[in-house]
Formats: sequence, structure tokens, C-alpha cells
Amino acid sequence: MRLSVFHYPFENWTDAVVMNVLMGLATVIQLEEMTHVSYTPFAEVLRAVAPREKRHTELGLEGLRKLAESGEGGKAAQMAVAYWHPRVAATFGPAVSERFARLSRFGLRHTENDALRTRWQNEAQSVLEECGLKTPVAA
Repeated sequence: MRLSVFHYPFENWTDAVVMNVLMGLATVIQLEEMTHVSYTPFAEVLRAVAPREKRHTELGLEGLRKLAESGEGGKAAQMAVAYWHPRVAATFGPAVSERFARLSRFGLRHTENDALRTRWQNEAQSVLEECGLKTPVAA
């Protein structure tokens, strides 16, 4: 199984960079949530993986900054943000989730989907603003 965001096509390099940054931010947040699971061996593995995922996001951000600085690249990046932002937001799942409730009972989840999504939206907005890009308005 793959996250639904990986079923969407990439049109060009800008698409790949923007999706990498937005999904990278989401991945770091979701991994951090998972480092608190009740199964210690799994949590330890995720703690080891998390810095690598954070570095992937940082590398994507370097690329996004370069794209955003150029005229045409900035316009293309803004279009890619409009496309990818809602798709990455959906990876956090529904606001009310029976699955979350079940996993929470077993100590496998601690923070509700909406709280994680809100954190991601705030971080994404900050990163995008640093690049001179705007966060899309939710429909």
C-alpha cells in the first residue's frame, strides 16, 4: 500500500521538488508522532530514521528556494504548491477516525489527525513564506 499522494503524476522537476518539501514536512511530523509508540523497538527504529527524513526535506527546501528565486520557476512552484498542498494534507487522514481511536487505545497513536495536520499546515506555511510562496486557501 502507498499513501494516496504517491498515486498522482509528476509533470516536471518543480512538481517533484514541491511535493518532496510538502510531503517531507508531513513525514517528519508523522514520524515524530510514531516515535512515541508503546512498542519500544519500533519507536527506536523510527527515531533512527527521522533525521534522514528531515535531511531529505532540507535538501528539497534548498531546491525549492532556488526555484522560487527565478521568475518562471517561482510561478511554476506556486502552481505546484496549489496542486500538492491539498493532496499532502489528505495524508493525515480524516478529522474523526475510528482507526485513530483504536490505535490510541493500544498506545500506537497519541495526537489526533487534525492536530498533526494543523501543525503541518503551520510549518508548511512558514517554509513557503520564506520562499516567497503562498499557501493555498482551503476550499
